[in-house]
Amino acid sequence: MVTGSPYIYSQRKIPNFTTTNNIVMGKYQTYKENTGVETLNYGLLGGLTYRFNPRHEVSFQYLGSWGGENTATNLRGGYFYAGLPGEVNSTTYSLKQTFRTLHTFNLQGEHKFLKSDYSPRLSYNMASSKSNQNDPDYRFVNMVDYKPRYGGAIERPNISHLPNTGNIDYVYTERYYALSSGYVNGFGPFGILQADPNGRRWRNLDETNYNYKADLTIPFKLLGHKQEFKTGFNYLNRERKFGENVLFLPGSNFTSYGAYGPGKFSSIPLYDVEGNLDRLVSNEVVGVRVPTGGVGEGDFPVGASCTTSKNHQTITPDFMKPMRSMGCWT
Repeated sequence: MVTGSPYIYSQRKIPNFTTTNNIVMGKYQTYKENTGVETLNYGLLGGLTYRFNPRHEVSFQYLGSWGGENTATNLRGGYFYAGLPGEVNSTTYSLKQTFRTLHTFNLQGEHKFLKSDYSPRLSYNMASSKSNQNDPDYRFVNMVDYKPRYGGAIERPNISHLPNTGNIDYVYTERYYALSSGYVNGFGPFGILQADPNGRRWRNLDETNYNYKADLTIPFKLLGHKQEFKTGFNYLNRERKFGENVLFLPGSNFTSYGAYGPGKFSSIPLYDVEGNLDRLVSNEVVGVRVPTGGVGEGDFPVGASCTTSKNHQTITPDFMKPMRSMGCWT
């Protein structure tokens, strides 16, 4: 079992008496799923054809499609046969909105220059399409909590009032918490990719296509049989733009804790809120803290001989409020 946290880890071993012909293995993970989906799709199709005469015809078509989908998922379950002395629970919340649009324009024509059977013919097709897929606010979290039989301890940095005198304290905890994450091998410039699905993502994909095609057919007679010479061209231009913004959650294994980089202290915010996701995204954790003591976190450095008047304010970013009001974490 791998969660990205050093406190919740267990190597899974398959006994040698388990083979493909003798499968003797228990359940690894079990979940109860609750999923709700709302889907709305509508479209428009229209066409117009004009025939100048039996030898000349031009037509135009338009296709428009719009759609949206809302999906909310909750998974509650746990790990079995994890090899850890205690219960290991897993909870997943997912809230996703997707909007899609498609516009396609098509102009085509058929032209025969002469009335005879051996008249040259010209056919062409000009098409353009524009599509968009927007995920305005995709929210996902997978929290694992492990309750050892006799509790456990975590390491917490002790920040002293004097510089360079901090040390590590071991604090008792009834449960261990982790936001599942890890690494994917075989991707990226260094052959490994950091994978953390927890947080909020804003994605937008735009694609534009231009396709032009024309064929010229010249029939002729050879050795008593009708032959045809055909030539033409085909042009395709495709432009795709993709953008994604990611907001990690406090307590993620890949976030920093104060002056400490990603590591064993990253999950401390989870212990400060006792695994409560509503508190994790509240101004109890997110915002500007009032400077305390000699640490002065969030404040400008002030010399000992200066006297200044300070005004401190706790700020809750607006982008965190919808996470609670929409009930993603309840």
